[in-house]
Order: sequence, then structure tokens, then C-alpha cells
Amino acid sequence: MRLFFLLLLLAVFPSNAILSQTAPVEELAKEETVPIQFALHRAGSIEIISLQRNGKVYLPIQDVFNFLKIKNEYNASARTLTGFYITADTPYVIDLVEMKANVGKRTVVLGPEDFLVRNDKMYLRVGLFDEVFGLPVEYKERQLSAKLATRESLPIFLDQRLKRLEHELALRQGSASPDAVLPRPFIFLDGVRLDYSLTQSLAALRTPLRTYSTQLGADILGGDVEARFIGRLPYTSRTQQTRARWRFVPSGTTAIRQGIIGDFVTSGLIPRQAYGLQVTNRPPYRRIVFGNELFSGSAQAARNVYFYNNVQLAEIQPATTDGQYVFETPILYGSNLIDVRSYSEWGELFQDSYRIIIPPNMIPPGEVEYEMSAGRLRDENGLPWYANMSTSWGTTSHVTNELKMEYYDMDFLPTKIFPSFNNTTRITEHLIGEAVISPNALFRGSLSLASPLSFNGSFSYTKYRSVTLFNPRNAINEMSASASAPLWSNGFRFAMDISGQQTIFKVFRERNFQIGASLATGIVSLRVFHLAGWSYSYNLNSTALVNQETAITLRGRLPANVLLIASTRFNHIDRRFTDLGLSTFVTPMPNFVFDFQYDRNLVFQSNLFRLRLRYAFPFVRVAATSATNSGALVSGSRTVYSQSVSGSIGVAPIEGDVFFDYRGQDAGYGGLFVLPFDDANGNGVRDASEKILTDAKVRGTTALPGGGHTFTLFPGVGWGTTRAAPYEDYVVSIDRKGFENPLAIPRYNTFQVAVQPGRFSYIEIPVVNGGSIRGAVRNNLGGVGVEGLTVRLREIPGEESGGTPPRIPYEQTTKTFSTGEFEFIAVPPGDYQISLDPLQIENLGFVAQPWTRQISVESKADGDFHEGVDFSLTRR
Repeated sequence: MRLFFLLLLLAVFPSNAILSQTAPVEELAKEETVPIQFALHRAGSIEIISLQRNGKVYLPIQDVFNFLKIKNEYNASARTLTGFYITADTPYVIDLVEMKANVGKRTVVLGPEDFLVRNDKMYLRVGLFDEVFGLPVEYKERQLSAKLATRESLPIFLDQRLKRLEHELALRQGSASPDAVLPRPFIFLDGVRLDYSLTQSLAALRTPLRTYSTQLGADILGGDVEARFIGRLPYTSRTQQTRARWRFVPSGTTAIRQGIIGDFVTSGLIPRQAYGLQVTNRPPYRRIVFGNELFSGSAQAARNVYFYNNVQLAEIQPATTDGQYVFETPILYGSNLIDVRSYSEWGELFQDSYRIIIPPNMIPPGEVEYEMSAGRLRDENGLPWYANMSTSWGTTSHVTNELKMEYYDMDFLPTKIFPSFNNTTRITEHLIGEAVISPNALFRGSLSLASPLSFNGSFSYTKYRSVTLFNPRNAINEMSASASAPLWSNGFRFAMDISGQQTIFKVFRERNFQIGASLATGIVSLRVFHLAGWSYSYNLNSTALVNQETAITLRGRLPANVLLIASTRFNHIDRRFTDLGLSTFVTPMPNFVFDFQYDRNLVFQSNLFRLRLRYAFPFVRVAATSATNSGALVSGSRTVYSQSVSGSIGVAPIEGDVFFDYRGQDAGYGGLFVLPFDDANGNGVRDASEKILTDAKVRGTTALPGGGHTFTLFPGVGWGTTRAAPYEDYVVSIDRKGFENPLAIPRYNTFQVAVQPGRFSYIEIPVVNGGSIRGAVRNNLGGVGVEGLTVRLREIPGEESGGTPPRIPYEQTTKTFSTGEFEFIAVPPGDYQISLDPLQIENLGFVAQPWTRQISVESKADGDFHEGVDFSLTRR
């Protein structure tokens, strides 16, 4: 019977057909497709189809590279896979005809068992990913997974970073404006700051020398006082120097923004110390923003364009269909680094860079500033009278003009009135021109260049009149030029700077030339500086080399917080080294510094040894120094011992708080403290029994770059800072999630307050226990919950929404869960209306019963909980 069926089979199917099917069946038995999970550490995973043949595992290289965002293009006719690995300067080619793979300058020979091609997909053996591309893929047969762990900056990581940046930018741009703006109070004495430094020097056969330096800052009569006292003890009028001024900054007006009585610095052709009266409409704070400017260009169509302003991501927008983009951004004073970046789907970077310099003497376009001052000059004999009037006009965003008129009551001057005209022009984005014209004193013109590649250059020419007040050296004219070019590469920074100066006098000419170069790494830096000077005599018709020397400085940062500095100087005229220096700074702990200095003067054969110890307590800094000088000019050796104490003291008179600081530079700053307290009785006033909540998280931000910081907890005082920038508006925010009690609610989540120098601002924020509201929206047929409905909670305005400053009514929205339930947590005390969205209900074919409900939330010790706030829907 079996023989019969075999003969029948041979009759129906020809033998050649049977033979033609045998080989593929054997082939398929050796090769199978297996779905596996391909995972990259810190980037996620995808499912891919692997091929497994003769015990070897092959992965589809196009699918893997698409996941990693590595560019790849397969040419079926040429049997090649091309693209670039991470960056365009590392191209790769996998050539199955030549049986080799080229990645950059590296070549890997392929064997017949290294690859497979199926349906225009190239499969690479797992081990070849590491051998060819440096991507170590580990295949786990039991888990059916392939894992890649690498430190390479793969494009997929760039893609994830861009998504994080987009999320962070959305959070920044979506931050709410302050709930309230706190007014500036007027108090007779609202703060005193005193910086001090006391030093005593002791030496053999010499009377002890005691010096002091103090600076006082205070808030008096609504203005800020600043005074400086420098001198030595015992006190005499010749050893004492005093500078003091009172400045008043009116609020709510721009006609007069500052009035100063006392010491000030003149704004004339040459700044001078004077005391008297000054009135101006210049803002008391340092200007940050100059104005807005437009940037436009082209990028890949429909790709996101990332706009960076001074390293920080400022805006993201998709390019138009024709690839155009337009950004408007604020430009700050100083150097602005603007980057416009876009990326291909493979991570290729396309970048436009701008570097814009805004000089500090330019004012925003359309604004006019003036200054009027009168008084006596401190830096001239006889304290002559002085007066000044100046007006500046921001003509355009590229031009600022200034007109000045100065009066000097000095008999030796040919004239007492000196007018001048200043012009500052942004000729291009990188080139700034400035001209100063004073018919009685001088003419000065200058150009400064700042390229996007950080190259800087400048040129200046000055023509003097023979007025010693502005020309003390009696020069005829002067020219100077400088250039600097820093370069960065693989952690190294190389910089070169060159400058030259020529000054022409009546009988001779001076020329000076300087060139310097520096090389820095993370721990070592080298600086070489060369200076040469020549003098040319018109009478003798000869040139003399008056100075030529080279200085070398080597800095090294060693382990254990040790900084070592070595320096020397070589005089090329005398052909010898003139001095040698060695300094060591050791910081064994953050508040303790030990340094040693040795200087040897090789010309006079003298030596200086100095040893200094500095320790900073939380409230004061102490230092002890021993300096010994010996050599041919000193009979034997002489040692001087000195001790110093420095720090700062701040006093808040109304609250009675005293603050100590070791920095000694607090005068001129303001203090800002936020006191969130547990308002147990809900009266909005901090009673004696109500404590400050120390589990709060408070943060303040200003318009200054990097001006935000988390406030410090001062025990017994509150959260705050003693170094708030003067005349800056701080936006203070309280993180509600930082409280241990989830129902704790501050009266203001964010508020804005102006900081005054010398003043300690205390802001008490009542924190109450809010409530919780729960309910559900159900279909009245069977009581089934309705999912995804919008429920809105709105506070009903009343007397509570008033106050100083007024509180914005509370509002919140949520959506129903799959059960139809909804919940509002941490609702502030007040009367509320809870409502559904009528349009949404109508579109679903329902009618609500009722549409709205009213709830009163009270402040209770354990919270006020409302449940069963339900809505019923009926089919129309």
C-alpha cells in the first residue's frame, strides 16, 4: 500500500519540482524571524524584528538607526548603506559588494556571515555594531532583548534634551503673574547696615598702627543714606576721610527719579569726586534691558527653530513652510550672545550666531535723561565750585546723543565753561563708534569691534587742548589700539591680546607696545606678557628704548584645594631677571584659607616672606599676617605682625532683629524676609501664639540675569535674604507643595515687592487650612458616571477679596474621572460657585440638574471637607 501511494505521488508531481522545493525548506529551517525588544539606556526601547540563523542573531540596521536618529540611506542596486555617524564629519558606508564598512577614517572588512539582506533591509550581526560603530549591543536570548549602553552623544539624546527644553520653556512662559504688588512704606528709620574692617600692625621699635574702614548704609526718611569713614587711630583730621550722601527716590514719577544731597561722582568729561546737590531722572537701579530687536532668517521648512539669548533658551517656534523665522527678543546692556539653532531629523545642527554689544552710556530709544548737579570738587585744591547740566537722548536704537555743560570756578583756566557733545552709534551689530567733542578741552573718537567668534578690537584717537585740568601731561594727541582673540578646543583655552599706544608731546613722542598670550586647562594656566616702550626726541632726532621686559606667570590647581602661583620678570635692557615670586593658597575647609607668599627682588637682593591665616566665622572674619622683609636695603630683617577683623552688622529697628555677616560688603543692600505663619483664627494678622511655618519653600527672582535664589531660613525671623539687590523688584513665590499639611494655603502664592537699600522688609503671609470639595456627575438613568466633563470652581467676590493689596479671586478647573467623580483639594476659605460647562453638556445631549452649586469653605483646624456635591444629567 505504501509503495502504491509513493508511485502515485511521483506520477502527480514531477521529480524536478520536488527537488526545487527541497532547498528553500532546508533554508527556512535554519533562519527565523524573532520579535525582540531593543533598548537604549536612558532613552527607552522599541520592538524590532530580528533574524536568527545558524545560531547567529542579526538586527535590522535601518530600524536601529532610525530609533537612534542616525542618518541612513540604503541603495538596493549598489547594495550600500550610507549616512553619517552622529555628526556630518563622520560619514560611513557599508558596501556589500566590496565587503567592507568605512566609518570616518576606519575600515572594517566584512565576512559572508556578518550580514543579511531581506526586502531591502540590511541586517547586521549583533557583534558588528560594536566593531564597526562602537555601539556595544548585548543580546539576551532568554529575555528576547538587545540592550545598548553607551556614552556616545547619540542624536536620540539630543532629541530628548530638546523635548525637555521645550517643556521647561513652556513652564517658564506659563508662570502666572504676581497675585499682588506690595507698596513701599514710608518710615523714619527702617534699617541700618554697617560694614567694618579694623586692622592693627605691630613691629619692633615702632608705635602700633591701628586703621579702620567703615561703610554705613541706612534707610532714613524714605531715602537711603550711605557714608564711608576711613582713618587711623589716634584720630587726627589729616588721617580721617569722610564721604556721605542721602539719596531720595520718589515713587510714582519719572520726572525726578533721584535726588542726592552730599557726595557724588560727576558725569563730566572726566569723572570727579564732588559734594553738593544732584537731581536726575536716571533710574536708581542698574539698567538691564536696552530694548527689543528682531532677528529673522531661514531654516529647514516646518522644523522647530530654537532661539537662545545669552545661553538661555528664550523661544521656540516652527519655521514657516518656506523656512522663514522671525524672533523678537530683549537686548541687554553689555555683551549679548544670540544663537538661532535648528536640527535635522538626524541631529545635524544649523546655527546662526550674533554677538551684539550695547555700551552702558546708550539709553533706550525714545527716552530722554537729564542731570543737574552743583557743589564743590573734593579732588582739587581749594575745593572749587562746580556745576553740571547734561541731557541724553536715545535718538534711535542705534544712536544716543548727549549734550553736557560744565562749570569750573578756577582762576587759572582760560574759560570756566566747558561744553561737550557725545555721540554713541551702533554702526553695525559688531561695530560701535563713539565721538566726544569739547571745543575747549579735547576731541576723542573711538571704534570698538566684537565679532561673533569672540574677537575684540578697538581704536581710539584723542586730540587735546592745552588745558591742564583735562590734559595733566600736556600732550598734543594720543592714539591707542588693542585686539584680543580667545580660542577654545577640547577643554583648552588659548587667548592672545595685543595693544599699542602712541602719545605725542611738544618735544618728544612715546610709544608702548604690549603682547600677551595665555593657555589654560582645567588645572593649569600659563600667561606670558611682553612690554616694550620707546621715546623719540624731536630735538635729537633719535629713538631710545626706555623699557622692555617679559613677565611669566604659571598657575596650578593641585589636589586638596591647593593653588600654586609662580611668576618671574626678565628685563631685556639689563639682560637679567628682576624678580621672582611664589605664592601658595590652601583651603582645607570652605571658611579657612592659608596662604604663603615669597617675593625676591633680584635687583636689590631683598626678600619678602608673608604668611597669612584667614578664618570666616558665620558673623565675622578674622585674619592674622606675619611679613618679614630682609635684604641689602634693610638693616638685618624686619618683621611686621598684623591682625584684622571684618564683617557686617545689620539692624532692623522696628522688629528688633540683628544680623551678622562675615563678608563685610552688605551696606547698600536691602533685606527681604517672608514670614508664612499659621493663621489659626483666620483673622489675617499674626497673633502672638501663631508660629512661623519653617517647612515652606520660598524663592525670589529679579530682572537681573541669574538674580533668582532660594531664600534661607533665619531661625526666629523667617525665610529671606540679607543681600537683596537695591531698587530691584523681587517676585517672591511660595511653593504650596512644600508644606507638610496638604491643605495649607498662603494668602498669596506669588507677590512683587520693591527692595530699598538699607531697609529690612518683613512680609507676613497668613497661611490657613483650606478645604476639600468632592462630588460626581452622573446620568440619572442608572446613576452611571460621566467621564471627561469640565467642572469649574470660582470664588464669589466679597469683602475678603479686598484688602491691601487686593487678592485676586480664586479659580480652578478639573475634569471628571471615569466614575464621574471630581475633586478640588486645598481650596482657600471663601464662598464658591461650582458649575458645569453648559456648551459641553448640550453637545452631549444632556440637561444638567442643577447647572451650578454654591459651597462655603471655612478655615478649620483639621480642614473643611465637603462631599456629595453632585450633579445629575438628564437626556433631552
